[in-house]
Amino acid sequence: MSNQLREAQNSVLIEGVVIENGLDYRTIERGRAIGGNLIVRVAADNDVPVNFFSAETKVDGGKSKVFDSLVTIMEQYKSAAKHSMEEAERVKITGGRLESNEFYSGSGQLISTFRIRSNFVNRVTTKLAPGVSFQVEIFVQGITDEVVDDEPTGRVMIKGIVPMYGGRVSVLNFFVEDANGIRYIQDNYSVGDTVKIAGTIRNEVQEVTKAEEMEFGDDIVTTYERTKRELIVTRGSKPYEENTFDPELIKQAMVERETQLNNLKEKATKPAAPKADTGFSGGKGDVPF
Repeated sequence: MSNQLREAQNSVLIEGVVIENGLDYRTIERGRAIGGNLIVRVAADNDVPVNFFSAETKVDGGKSKVFDSLVTIMEQYKSAAKHSMEEAERVKITGGRLESNEFYSGSGQLISTFRIRSNFVNRVTTKLAPGVSFQVEIFVQGITDEVVDDEPTGRVMIKGIVPMYGGRVSVLNFFVEDANGIRYIQDNYSVGDTVKIAGTIRNEVQEVTKAEEMEFGDDIVTTYERTKRELIVTRGSKPYEENTFDPELIKQAMVERETQLNNLKEKATKPAAPKADTGFSGGKGDVPF
């Protein structure tokens, strides 16, 4: 069973200023919950979203202390968006972890990225040391030279499988830019190795311009912003000789992951049930009372 797969060491540390506080109440099967993102500025050009979630009650029916702490964060932590940079909360987020964030669009296209999950936030009352870093153990699934628009970028991409709690796995892409790091990885890492890598998280807002060619007149030019989020590796261990991830359990977990993705795809592309005919169109002028 894949739930025998040991959970990877997986930690993210973030320190910075709360730019947005997006926590709110949710309704789930067993009652209330709180979920959403805090967006934390760790540098002038790097805003890091961190996802939080907790039900009000635990599975055994007891009250969740995490829920209570999220109530405090949701109601009391000021953000730069609603107040000012000077008033915004200075925070340190510990206990974070990396995980896949995968979903399908209505057209059936898989959208695959990553997110940071945590439930632990502390106010910083001393001098702030802004930054973001991660450390994570991975099972190496692949190592490739990054190519964009048929041109090599000079970076190396490591596709890593990260065993999570309960036998689940996340599949994440990590990028190596340092020449010495690239050389070491190419000489020493192989598919199937268990390694620990560490680095930083980069969130860049890019301005993208697209031109649609017209048969007459000027082209239609559209400009929009796109956030590019990457896991940048700056350090790495040698391949483990002991306590490695079991390849057979990894294989089982990946089969289970594929089943889960197929279920997500089926739900995303399933036609919506037709709404009942109420006899009026629903516009305000048609409502009889």
